[in-house]
Amino acid sequence: MSLQLLPEEPTICPECLREDTLGMEDTLCAGCGKRPSAAAQRLIRTLGLTAIQALGWPGHGKSTFLAALTLVLRRMGMVWNGFFCSALTESSHRKLRELNTYLATGALPPPTAEEGGTVLLLLKNAAAWGDRLLVYRDCPGELFEGFDVQIDRLPLFQRAPVVFLILSLTDLKGVAGGRSLEMLMETLVHSLGQLPEPARQRRCAVVVLTKADSIPDLPPLVRSYLISDRLWAALDPGLRAAADGERAGAGDLTPEPGTEAYRERMAAAGDAIQAWLEAVPAGRNLVRMAENHDLALRFCAVSATGSQADDNGFLSAPWHPRRVLDPLLWALDFDPRRLSFIDLPDEPVGRRTGAW
Repeated sequence: MSLQLLPEEPTICPECLREDTLGMEDTLCAGCGKRPSAAAQRLIRTLGLTAIQALGWPGHGKSTFLAALTLVLRRMGMVWNGFFCSALTESSHRKLRELNTYLATGALPPPTAEEGGTVLLLLKNAAAWGDRLLVYRDCPGELFEGFDVQIDRLPLFQRAPVVFLILSLTDLKGVAGGRSLEMLMETLVHSLGQLPEPARQRRCAVVVLTKADSIPDLPPLVRSYLISDRLWAALDPGLRAAADGERAGAGDLTPEPGTEAYRERMAAAGDAIQAWLEAVPAGRNLVRMAENHDLALRFCAVSATGSQADDNGFLSAPWHPRRVLDPLLWALDFDPRRLSFIDLPDEPVGRRTGAW
């Protein structure tokens, strides 16, 4: 059966995200000059895109977080029944090869020097969310250093209903280039105001505190939630047997991601983070700005690697991500058309209205 689209059907190029009329096998995208895969186009039309825009300053761990999230997704078939994660484009395939190299060598991703290629992943049978097409693109942190962002260099930003604000509190200590916690939110709300009217919609901002295991005064509830994450042990073959032995003796203390029990713990940790941040002026400013601009706001604390890196960019211990899936779970739950977070059914579903 042919997956070719009719020539008059508009769709989105899976490589550059340009919306255009594509479909014939010999049609080249006017934006990037590449020949989009007909199979990828058909999936985009069927499922829509779950688009994520990540904003973060240089050195705050944005690229490492996205790498850890992708590595976890590639292994979630060990936990979610019938699940697999598959690359749908050449640039996505190259990115997965890079990530496997980082995982094998214990190296960190280098700072993003220029816009990376679009990463388009099919998440098949993703628990209660069913089938999703996840798309993200890593961008240099330097794009977000000022007040005015070149939004024409951020094709996802103009459409993505969910934005990840990547912040490392340990890198905001001291002078930190004059930055404070709420400044990234200022950049976000100002940039949203520059969008054309058709691109304006209610959005969700997920504040992702990276390198959270290095925050000395992290609230006890949040620290306990962070370090109790056993998901990577269940996903890594070398750690799975040991984890199974621990569960046999002590019981499984970590609910499966996507279950109601997991959501309750994730939400409780997020509420504790918000209350903790609001105890300081910068944190309270961040929350009030979000409320004033009708942004749905969620908070997560993650450790993308589980250990510190040396001066050469190599980890002192093998990769061990903790809670990196949580920001994505909030993104999957958010439904901009209902202006709220969806209540998921017990059984998997197909396309969600939160998809793009």
